Amino acid sequence: GDPKYGLAARAALKSIFDHRSSLDLVGRHIDVQTGHWTEPVAGIGSNIDSLYEYYLKHYILFGDEEAFDMFQVLYTGAIR
Repeated sequence: GDPKYGLAARAALKSIFDHRSSLDLVGRHIDVQTGHWTEPVAGIGSNIDSLYEYYLKHYILFGDEEAFDMFQVLYTGAIR
């Protein structure tokens, strides 16, 4: 496939990670134009559970160690 899609997905993962809270939590919805959380509720339920999977899948598919590191930070924050 075209690598631009993988690069765009990676950039989105990094941006979400960079917008995490001081507790290493992320909300459920983010405004992609402003970077502000429009639904700042954190958890592991619907809408957010797939995000954690995307970090792992990116690591598995592309060998991206930083994606795995970001997953670990966010996952640890979520289970605290």
